[in-house]
Amino acid sequence: MSVNIGTLRRQTGRERVMASGGKDHIVCPHCDNYYDYMGEVCLDQGQLTIKVAVNQEARNYLEG
Repeated sequence: MSVNIGTLRRQTGRERVMASGGKDHIVCPHCDNYYDYMGEVCLDQGQLTIKVAVNQEARNYLEG
Protein backbone atom coordinates (compact mmCIF):
# COMPACT_ATOMS: atom_id res chain seq x y z
CA MET A 1 0.00 0.00 0.00
CA SER A 2 1.41 3.39 -1.01
CA VAL A 3 0.54 6.56 0.87
CA ASN A 4 1.26 10.01 -0.52
CA ILE A 5 2.48 12.21 2.30
CA GLY A 6 2.50 15.89 1.44
CA THR A 7 4.03 18.76 3.31
CA LEU A 8 2.01 21.03 5.53
CA ARG A 9 2.37 24.78 5.53
CA ARG A 10 0.75 27.57 7.48
CA GLN A 11 -2.19 29.33 5.94
CA THR A 12 -1.72 32.95 5.01
CA GLY A 13 -3.97 35.54 6.61
CA ARG A 14 -5.94 35.79 3.38
CA GLU A 15 -6.44 32.00 3.26
CA ARG A 16 -7.70 31.97 6.87
CA VAL A 17 -10.23 34.73 6.15
CA MET A 18 -11.45 33.04 2.98
CA ALA A 19 -11.72 29.62 4.69
CA SER A 20 -13.85 31.10 7.47
CA GLY A 21 -16.28 32.47 4.90
CA GLY A 22 -15.22 36.07 5.44
CA LYS A 23 -14.86 38.77 2.85
CA ASP A 24 -11.56 38.88 0.95
CA HIS A 25 -9.59 41.81 2.41
CA ILE A 26 -7.17 41.89 -0.54
CA VAL A 27 -9.94 43.11 -2.88
CA CYS A 28 -11.11 46.73 -2.87
CA PRO A 29 -14.78 46.85 -1.82
CA HIS A 30 -15.48 49.75 -4.21
CA CYS A 31 -13.84 48.76 -7.52
CA ASP A 32 -13.02 45.02 -7.06
CA ASN A 33 -9.32 45.57 -7.87
CA TYR A 34 -6.68 43.72 -5.86
CA TYR A 35 -4.51 45.63 -3.41
CA ASP A 36 -0.78 45.41 -4.05
CA TYR A 37 1.60 45.48 -1.07
CA MET A 38 4.20 48.17 -1.74
CA GLY A 39 5.61 48.66 1.75
CA GLU A 40 4.98 50.35 5.07
CA VAL A 41 4.99 53.99 6.10
CA CYS A 42 5.05 54.76 9.83
CA LEU A 43 4.77 57.89 11.95
CA ASP A 44 8.13 58.55 13.61
CA GLN A 45 8.48 61.65 15.80
CA GLY A 46 5.76 63.49 13.91
CA GLN A 47 7.12 62.60 10.44
CA LEU A 48 5.97 59.87 8.09
CA THR A 49 8.92 57.65 7.24
CA ILE A 50 9.18 54.66 4.93
CA LYS A 51 9.99 51.57 6.98
CA VAL A 52 9.69 48.98 4.18
CA ALA A 53 9.57 49.33 0.39
CA VAL A 54 9.52 46.23 -1.82
CA ASN A 55 11.52 47.92 -4.60
CA GLN A 56 12.62 51.34 -5.89
CA GLU A 57 9.35 51.88 -7.77
CA ALA A 58 7.44 51.27 -4.52
CA ARG A 59 9.74 53.69 -2.65
CA ASN A 60 9.10 56.38 -5.27
CA TYR A 61 5.34 55.78 -4.98
CA LEU A 62 5.36 55.94 -1.18
CA GLU A 63 7.46 59.12 -1.19
CA GLY A 64 5.10 60.88 -3.60
